[in-house]
Amino acid sequence: MGKRSDFERKPRDYYPTPIEAVIPLIPHLPKKGLFAEPCAGDGRLIKHIEELSNLKAYWMTDIEPQVDWVGEFDVFDADVSACDVCITNPPWDRKILHPMIEHLAEQTPTWLLFDADWMHTKQAMIYMHLCRKIVSVGRVKWFGNTSGKDNCCWYLFSKQTHQNTTVDNFTIHMNCGIITTSNNRNQYGQKNRRTRSRSSR
Repeated sequence: MGKRSDFERKPRDYYPTPIEAVIPLIPHLPKKGLFAEPCAGDGRLIKHIEELSNLKAYWMTDIEPQVDWVGEFDVFDADVSACDVCITNPPWDRKILHPMIEHLAEQTPTWLLFDADWMHTKQAMIYMHLCRKIVSVGRVKWFGNTSGKDNCCWYLFSKQTHQNTTVDNFTIHMNCGIITTSNNRNQYGQKNRRTRSRSSR
């Protein structure tokens, strides 16, 4: 849950993923194969992925499982290298999130759902070389009909280094901490200004 939320933060950032947040990701996933969910909670994201795609869950764990068919396991002890892709809604606490990016991306391409503002912060710059693609989701309704106050994205990380990051249908060029989009235009066809990433608050 983001920094602007009015809701009391839940222990271990346990917020089950609504299907509306998963639908935009589906066209970007492999057509078939095995996936890992190392922060599975009640398994809701697993059910959504299997319902909407041809992927099958192979690794299903959580440090504090909410259902008996999800194994109890610390994400930092997880070996998901046998999976074609890892997909999870991780804790947004940067002390957990940042090491998780490195740990999982080292093993297999990894999709993580968290706040869109992160990509504009100084702290994100050291991880953007691992980021292959970003898929916008918008504000997620974590609590039924009530939307959160933070826009969210799915970020794809992998150990392979990349000069550019694709955001839906346009490209972010990462050069010396300056972000521009392909053809110097944004997704609305408007000319972009070259802007430096904002420092984290």
